[in-house]
Amino acid sequence: MIVNVAINIFLIPGYGGIGAAIATVAAYFTVFGVLLLLDKSGQGFLITKKMFNPILVLSDIKQLNNSLRIFTSKLFTKNVMPNEQH
Repeated sequence: MIVNVAINIFLIPGYGGIGAAIATVAAYFTVFGVLLLLDKSGQGFLITKKMFNPILVLSDIKQLNNSLRIFTSKLFTKNVMPNEQH
């Protein structure tokens, strides 16, 4: 947000709404770049590669679908203990 406000101060007087839009996009790219540089786990680069490779995204969707199936099957399965008294 600070990056966005700082860029807006320079761009809005000369470009109006277009300047605000440019500032927002520039701020997002700046924050994204800084997060990638500070990423110690290496996951940021993996996420970036997935953004530009639809095959990797589809593999994540398949994994998510399988996880949701397992979760819902466990959620709706009754765990009835034997010899349960009512």
